Amino acid sequence: MKKLLTLLAAVGLTATASAGVVACDTKIKVESIKTAIGSDIKDLADLAAVNAALAAKLQGTTNATLKGVKSLSAALKSGSKTDVLVTPVANDGYKLSGQTFEIAGAIKAEAAVSTKPVIAAIDAVSMKVGEEVKEVAVSLTNPIEGENISAVSGTPAAATVAVDGSKIKITPVAVGESTITVSYKDAQAVTFKVTVAAAEGTDTGTAKTGV
Repeated sequence: MKKLLTLLAAVGLTATASAGVVACDTKIKVESIKTAIGSDIKDLADLAAVNAALAAKLQGTTNATLKGVKSLSAALKSGSKTDVLVTPVANDGYKLSGQTFEIAGAIKAEAAVSTKPVIAAIDAVSMKVGEEVKEVAVSLTNPIEGENISAVSGTPAAATVAVDGSKIKITPVAVGESTITVSYKDAQAVTFKVTVAAAEGTDTGTAKTGV
């Protein structure tokens, strides 16, 4: 009788062990994890921010899919500065259908650096009739080789202009105002005003102002 009980116990242990081997882990589709995460992981500051956001998705989650995920780790996709590949790790008792999934645009793209020429703003100029020529420096960003600035006086009767390299030479002619327009290839034109006053102790006519 004792031998029979021992034999039955051995058979029971073997059956239990076999059942443990046969038992299957719960399978999780990698794409289901991506869907559960949602679409709000986008245009973040950097990779660290992406990983922090992924960790927050798992913390205290009530989502059935994410409950089976132990961790999520993002790395930049080869050749990209904005797309990431996420590697999930499953909790015990779960099995993943794949190794990674992609999140496009997870990191915000850097603004493109403009190479277009830009003329800096120029302050208004005040002069008097009879004064010597005044030079105004023009600051230009992203200049084009072989191209030069140009300047036109709206009212030459009040003041004339000439270009000398990166400087504009202004000559006062008569009392009045003139709008000077500075241009350069592919750049937005810049304007500034020149006001010409009468010389000390003189009475001169006023030049008509141009547009």
